[in-house]
Amino acid sequence: SSDQLTVFYLTIALGGWIGGMAVSLVSPAVFNSLAEYPIIIGVFALTILILKKGDLLGSLRSKPILSGLGASLAVALPFLIGTKKLNVENEVILQYRNYYGIYKVADQPLDPYQIFPNWSEKDPLFSGKAPILRTLWHGSTVHGAQIIHPYTQKYPISYYHSEGPLKDVFSETKKPRNVAIIGLGVGACSTYFKEGESITFYELDPSIVKIAQNSFTYLADCPANVEMVAGDARIQLEQAPDHSYDIIMVDAFSSDAIPTHLLTKEAFSLYEQKLAPQGKLVFHIT
Repeated sequence: SSDQLTVFYLTIALGGWIGGMAVSLVSPAVFNSLAEYPIIIGVFALTILILKKGDLLGSLRSKPILSGLGASLAVALPFLIGTKKLNVENEVILQYRNYYGIYKVADQPLDPYQIFPNWSEKDPLFSGKAPILRTLWHGSTVHGAQIIHPYTQKYPISYYHSEGPLKDVFSETKKPRNVAIIGLGVGACSTYFKEGESITFYELDPSIVKIAQNSFTYLADCPANVEMVAGDARIQLEQAPDHSYDIIMVDAFSSDAIPTHLLTKEAFSLYEQKLAPQGKLVFHIT
């Protein structure tokens, strides 16, 4: 009735607030996947069962086709919503969720004969280990990869491979360089720098720093001096000395997530302020 409209809309608003808080704040702290979705569906179905009580069987008998379709959808939906399986051969060695999304580190065995034509499991020259492709996923986006094997793990692959455009951008110079890289990924860019040079990675998510340091070896194998700065790159970059960087690389694009605050006129003025004379500004936009 009309005299209950206030309570009706207040209930809807309160339910929306509780649901929003639960999904945005509670779920990332409790689950490392999208487990709340099938749970919500289950609670919703249970609520309907409780409310319908006595006339539930009558409703099912009167509309058997519709009831069957509904039941099938209720069973299948959690599997459809659940995180996509990356590959039948992939082994997920780490899965972590925070407020920025779900991160996965997955290993995929590689055919060693494609990497090493003379490979032998018993040959100590190849350490007796088959190579593994280790990939970092953020949702459905690949944030970097590495072939885990003593012979290959120091070489960048995927977007950063040594025959790609980064070879031209990071080609060796006579003097040591001081470089700023916005966006860490798995740290593959560090492979282009040598002893005596300095790299400062600006990374928004501290979890990515832990993953790059603990699950990949690019940073540990890098002979250059590597520094990590956690936080918003545009704010943190303001603290750097003016005209101190020979290269600034913006590697913060993620699938359809465009970091517009790093593309404004003010941001470009900041880059110009921090770049040394004849310095390079590089954007990775894939």
